[in-house]
Formats: sequence, structure tokens, C-alpha cells
Amino acid sequence: IKTMLLKFKENGATIFGSTYDIEMALAPELYWETIKMAVEIFGEGRVTGVVIVDFSSTEENFEVITKMIEIGAVPQPVVISPKSLPELNELRKSIAIAVAVRKYSKRLKTSIN
Repeated sequence: IKTMLLKFKENGATIFGSTYDIEMALAPELYWETIKMAVEIFGEGRVTGVVIVDFSSTEENFEVITKMIEIGAVPQPVVISPKSLPELNELRKSIAIAVAVRKYSKRLKTSIN
């Protein structure tokens, strides 16, 4: 996988994107390994992860999105059903807050050092 990601970058790619479907996650360890490698190669904020949101497992949605933020990837939740829109708006607010806190804590670390 690392070789493939490096080839993408060598051939001009500046970002990397991947999709995580909570219902169909067959090899989550491989997915997270790929996302971590992509962040190492392309840099924080240059890797996106589309999360196919399933509101029957809201806690798992939040865990996946939080993990992406912690790794340095940008989560992009996608709604499966229009009935889920109110929950998606709440989820987006939570993501925005988590991203802002992460950015602020990085700036704080930099100014302390």
C-alpha cells in the first residue's frame, strides 16, 4: 500500500481520499493503516475519509470520525437516508468543534515550544 501511495504522489497527486462504510467495513485495520500512511506521505489535512453514516450506530460513526481527526485526516460524512438529516447536522457540528479544538491545541503547542 505504501508503494502505491508513493507512486500516486510521484505522479502528481497532492491529496488522497478513501471511503469508510461502517456497515461494510471488512478490513478496518487495513483501512486505518492506509489512512495513517497516506497522512505520513501527503501530510495532515491532505487526506480525506468519506464516512458513509449509518444512524443505527451513531456511537460508531463518532468513533470513526474522531479517529480520522486524531490521525490527521479530514472526515466527510455522507448520509444514507434523507430521514437522517437532523442527526447529520448535529454530527457535522461535533466534527467542526473537534477539528477546531485540534487546530487550536496544535497552535498552542507551537507557541509554547
